[in-house]
Amino acid sequence: MPFTKGETVEDYVVEHFVSESGMVSVHKVQHPTLQTYHAMKLLQPKYASVPGIRKGYLAEMRLFSAVNHPNVVSIAEIIETKEHVGVIMDWMEGESLQDHLRRTQNVEMEVALQWTSQLLVALQALHKNRMFHLEINPANIFLEYAPKGEFRVVLMDYGIGHRFTPGKVRPAFAPHARFYVSPEQIINPRGAGPRSDIYSVGVVLYEMLSGECPFIGDTDYAISSSVMSGNWRPIDEVVNFIPSSISHVISQAMQKGPVARYPTAKAFIDALGRAVGRSLSPDDQEATPNDELGAVVMDMIS
Repeated sequence: MPFTKGETVEDYVVEHFVSESGMVSVHKVQHPTLQTYHAMKLLQPKYASVPGIRKGYLAEMRLFSAVNHPNVVSIAEIIETKEHVGVIMDWMEGESLQDHLRRTQNVEMEVALQWTSQLLVALQALHKNRMFHLEINPANIFLEYAPKGEFRVVLMDYGIGHRFTPGKVRPAFAPHARFYVSPEQIINPRGAGPRSDIYSVGVVLYEMLSGECPFIGDTDYAISSSVMSGNWRPIDEVVNFIPSSISHVISQAMQKGPVARYPTAKAFIDALGRAVGRSLSPDDQEATPNDELGAVVMDMIS
């Protein structure tokens, strides 16, 4: 249930309700002393009261709170009280990529490549720290307003690919997210890892450039069947101004088998750079390739 404006929750003053999903609610809040604004994300009470869910969520948030990167949302505080379980995050002005695409339909190629590079750099930071995201999609990619009318890409919503039930972990996806999950996440969730994130970024780039998702379906089963088929039109057949070199990069990122994809986020950035004839790679170290990371994190939170 949304809190009302002016209500104090865990020493923060509520400004307004932002959004609510099946598991969490988000409010814009203000720190009464520092006068700074934040986003407060809390587990819904029915989940916060379940020991297995509570333990798993807190374990994952502690892992991700250690990540410090400009393209990854910052977790300033973890809330763990009898009444509430959640996190305090940076408050950012802007919009999600999902909302942006609803307004503009697609993204100009140079901008799409820039945003994709920032997203991949964020993934480098996660993968290097032996973490992965598992639900990269336009709703979880935030475009923060930056100087000169530009945007900074910020990866949001860690662990959305993990849904917790007492005694076990199981993947669950919001309806829109199913278009972006990798085939292995559908058939063998414990086999998911960094290359699953690579796949999802490929789908997001495809949609930014074309204005449409490469997969179709009106039901979970239909969407999953479309993804598992591996049948989708190369983007240079959908949009005539996309170079075949870019289309090839996207196709490799979206290969059905994980081993056929780029092994790291940096490899993906480098391939995009070669496709356009210039470097797109910011100064960052390459993530450690390890497709067993999925099982590592799964074991830590199960």
